[in-house]
Amino acid sequence: MAEVEINGESYRSYVSLADAQTYLAAQIEATGWAVATPEQQSVALVTMTRILDRQRWQGSPVDYYDDGAWPRSGVTYPNTAIAVPDDVIPLQIIDACCEGASQLLNGATFQDAPNTFNAQKSLKAGSVEIVNFRTVGDNPRFPQIIQELIGWWLGGQSTPLGSVSAGTEGRSIMDRTYDVFVGF
Repeated sequence: MAEVEINGESYRSYVSLADAQTYLAAQIEATGWAVATPEQQSVALVTMTRILDRQRWQGSPVDYYDDGAWPRSGVTYPNTAIAVPDDVIPLQIIDACCEGASQLLNGATFQDAPNTFNAQKSLKAGSVEIVNFRTVGDNPRFPQIIQELIGWWLGGQSTPLGSVSAGTEGRSIMDRTYDVFVGF
C-alpha cells in the first residue's frame, strides 16, 4: 500500500503519486490529470482508493484491522487457477486506481452513481421519440476501462429478493420456480 500527501498529511492509496504520474503520462484521455496540481492528483488517488475499498470483493481481506480491501486471500489471477499471494495487490487494482483517479479529474461522476448506464427514460427530437422501458444488458458500477481491470474480482451486489447463484460448475437446481405468475 502506498501513501500520498495532502496538506502535509499522509493518506492511503493503492498507488504512489509518482507511479500514477508515470502511468498516466502515456494515457490519451488524462487531460484532467495533466492539468491538475500534484495535490489535486493525490486527492483523486485517495478518493479512488476509497471507492475501490467500498466494493464487494471476492475473497477475504488479509488484515481485518486495516481499512484497505486489498491485499486479499482466496482470490486468483484472471482466467487462471493461480492464487494471488496474500501480500500482493494485483497490478489491475493499481491500474484501476490510476484510471479512476484520472476519470474523476476529467469530471466523471461514477462516484455518486450506483452504475454508469444512461438512466434517461425518453428522448425526443421532432416527431421521433425513443422511450426506454427497461435497461438492456449489464449496468456496471464503473466505466468500461475500470470494469475490464477489476471485474474478475468483484463479488457482486446483494439483492433483497430473488435467487442468486455463483461459482457453480454444473447445473443448479432450485426447489421453487420463480416466474411472472409465481412470485416471492
